[in-house]
Amino acid sequence: MRLTAPILAATLALPALASDDGGLFDSPEFLAGIEPIAVALGDLNDDGFDDVAAAHFGGGGVLVALSSDDGWAQSQWIDTIDNARAIAITDLDGDKDRDLIVSTDGGFFGSDRILLYFNLGGGTFGAPVVITDGAADIVPADMDGDGDTDVVIASGSSVIAILRNDGTGTLTEYVSEAIGGSPAGLTVADLDGDDDLDIVCARRTSDSWTVLFNAGDGTIEAEVLYDGGNQPEDVDLADIDGDGDLDAAVPATVDDVVQLWINDGAGGFTRGSTIRAIDGPRVLAFTDINADGHPDLAIALDALGVATLQFFENDGNGVFTPTFARSIGRTPLHLVRGNADGTGADDLALTCFDTDEVTLFLIGPEGVFADRQITPVAGGPFAVAMADVDQDGDLDGLACTNVDGTLTVLTNTAGTLTRTQSLAAGTFPRSVNVGHIDGDAYPDAVVVNGGSDDVSVYLNQGDGTFALHTTVGAGNAPQWSALADLDGDGATDLAVANVADDDVSVYPGDGAGGFGPRLDYPAGNGARSIVAGDLDGDGDLDLAVANGTADTVAILLNAGNGTFGSPIAFSVGESPFALAIGDLEDDGDLDLVTANEQGFSATVLVNDGAGVFAVSPFALPFGGFPAVPVIADLDADGVRDLAFTVYGPHAVVVGLGHGDGTFGAPFLYDAVGGSVGLAAGDVDGDGRIDLLAAGWDRDEVVVLRNRGPALCVGDVDGSGDVGFTDLLAIVAAWGPCGGCVEDLDGSGDVGFADLLVVLAAWGVCGG
Repeated sequence: MRLTAPILAATLALPALASDDGGLFDSPEFLAGIEPIAVALGDLNDDGFDDVAAAHFGGGGVLVALSSDDGWAQSQWIDTIDNARAIAITDLDGDKDRDLIVSTDGGFFGSDRILLYFNLGGGTFGAPVVITDGAADIVPADMDGDGDTDVVIASGSSVIAILRNDGTGTLTEYVSEAIGGSPAGLTVADLDGDDDLDIVCARRTSDSWTVLFNAGDGTIEAEVLYDGGNQPEDVDLADIDGDGDLDAAVPATVDDVVQLWINDGAGGFTRGSTIRAIDGPRVLAFTDINADGHPDLAIALDALGVATLQFFENDGNGVFTPTFARSIGRTPLHLVRGNADGTGADDLALTCFDTDEVTLFLIGPEGVFADRQITPVAGGPFAVAMADVDQDGDLDGLACTNVDGTLTVLTNTAGTLTRTQSLAAGTFPRSVNVGHIDGDAYPDAVVVNGGSDDVSVYLNQGDGTFALHTTVGAGNAPQWSALADLDGDGATDLAVANVADDDVSVYPGDGAGGFGPRLDYPAGNGARSIVAGDLDGDGDLDLAVANGTADTVAILLNAGNGTFGSPIAFSVGESPFALAIGDLEDDGDLDLVTANEQGFSATVLVNDGAGVFAVSPFALPFGGFPAVPVIADLDADGVRDLAFTVYGPHAVVVGLGHGDGTFGAPFLYDAVGGSVGLAAGDVDGDGRIDLLAAGWDRDEVVVLRNRGPALCVGDVDGSGDVGFTDLLAIVAAWGPCGGCVEDLDGSGDVGFADLLVVLAAWGVCGG
């Protein structure tokens, strides 16, 4: 359907949760219910920001989520009893508050209804006014030209009806046109230039699409049919050739084509070009994805269980060229546009019925998805890391691929990551890590190879490129590594978790890029992920290991010389996959977070300062497998937050920290297909912490640019400016320092790069 109000998004699974971080990253999704079938966007509380109303077929209900300048938060769940089918937002009664129109499906034993929910003020709604007439699609529009908003509906399998508004919100049917063919993709616009609104829709079961011309008083004076191909499911309109008339695009789902139709200016259409070689086009929408003033085209494709959102650029003459695609959920039903983020550019919202997803794709004024960057990385990118590998002052990316077995270097140029080098690794790489292995100023890298039971060590050649220095033998099925000075000799050591041996291997570094013989320490059943940090406050670096089989985190305390005692286990959620370290309470102690693969949850472990942890769950109440956590201050409030990749819904989950080791309700952002690896850092140098996600099954690495407030870069002590105390803090923390606040470049240790960050930001606090 095409609504006069803009339209939004939601990945929904009961129970509904409120969140206050929906504006940090591109492509937000919502938690609320099942089988979202339609969404609408409009300002329901009159605060100048568009709000969300999402109709759910499964369970029967409408989510109302109020927007603010920092995102969306659920305010009300409206139980419609019967399955909701369509929704629209408009001011029906002329009181300047926008109301809801919802249609429901009564099934075999009930009756189809249209429910009018009048706004009580502030975006709250009371009991509905019931109209005994169902609708599969709803468009509010002034069809009779009297200044009141009427309602156009596609009813049943054959009827287009117009409900006339008397100005007070009382609707009376006065036009009913039987057209047959199961109408879909209902759209209203002036097609013939006579200043009244005509009706367009696809007819799925009759392989056609139709135009119903308005006589000027809201009655239908003529109907014209056009060939729709095999099973057309949608229609959208835009002036694709720049002649001032609205043209049409119609997807033929079974034919795997989209047919363009050119308006002659009087509302007559002739067949234009055909967009071919696309699989299963279901729904589509025009929007300007490159800010050139020409309507481009987004098409949701659904073929053989693999769904994508494919974008085509318009050259201004109605010729469309494919550009890029985004992975989406299964069974896309509605793709609509609207100005959801207030930038003036048309954003896109897509509902995916079978995967309970509704996603908002934000398009900035400068063009498509200005808040994300997709870099192709072939071979199944599985893990990522960030560091300033060329020492030019910005963060570069590293990705290991576990299909091809490579390490890929992504060099940062003005905030854009570009592939510059690909090096061979071992078999089935599982993780990548960075640190100063050979004692120079340039970060080196290690890749842990789970299939070949070894670790590839890459030394930075001083220009941001790497050479394979050596291969270090590991235990059975190594998974993760930590790089830190464990024995206090000034050289970076290596620790590796071996999942099949249930242990950790520690390799002393020689400071020149090599490692000595390993010592193995028992860690627990299924040792997967490992991090290093001073957990007991004694000045040396300890180890924490996530044990995927034992469902524990094991703490291995350092004896002070790089040897470790027996593991101290803390129970966490089911099958912890990865581990993150950082100070969640701002008390100077390093805390831990796990992503629990089978438990669909996370666990927060708050440190008492002596290496004893209080354990609490962080609920992730939706499907998918939490993969990799990171800890970072994402909203620039001085408190560290959590972010996770989730394999399944292809999402990144964010929970904002309260500063006491607890977090707000999780919020989802659409990420990339098969999201696994995750890293955090300021990619574009704007003072905001961005996210770098690895999309394993789409061969992509994605930068999610932070849209929230900027951090005070270099303000280590949180004083509000950058000065001598921050400089002293950097000097005091010099050396390996995983998870500490002084590690400003995210390299895993504190050094010259962090010192340069402080000096560059001297006296200036990002806003």
